[in-house]
Amino acid sequence: MPAFDPSNIDVEDFLDCLDIRNVSRATAAEFRFSCPFPGHDNGDENASSYMNEETTAFFCHGCKASGNAVHFTQRVLGISPLEAIRMLKERANLTVLMSEQNFTQAVRIADRGYVIVHGKIAFEGKSADELNNNELIRKFYMGL
Repeated sequence: MPAFDPSNIDVEDFLDCLDIRNVSRATAAEFRFSCPFPGHDNGDENASSYMNEETTAFFCHGCKASGNAVHFTQRVLGISPLEAIRMLKERANLTVLMSEQNFTQAVRIADRGYVIVHGKIAFEGKSADELNNNELIRKFYMGL
């Protein structure tokens, strides 16, 4: 499976599912839309934001907000970065490789997990239940 590749995200569909207004194609590689963030004196009736179709990088010329699809989702929905990644992963059927210290948050997103001790894989789990019920993880990483 491919690694996280933002070009797998259908930007037009992505913006539509977040109820973003005035979405239109600006160039061959960018969509223009009304910025959903505060900082526009009279709202944003004239589309001032752009999102690149290949990288999901966005920028608003009005409020200067910028980032990528993860940052955008996080700010629009008021959710954590991990929740934004989970939503994008499910919506676009993406494979995401991440390194996360917060086990309880990571296992909610992960389809598979590895515990690496001294540079070697000490455990591999292929489901949240398998990861949650492993004695090594419970003892050393969850304090149980």
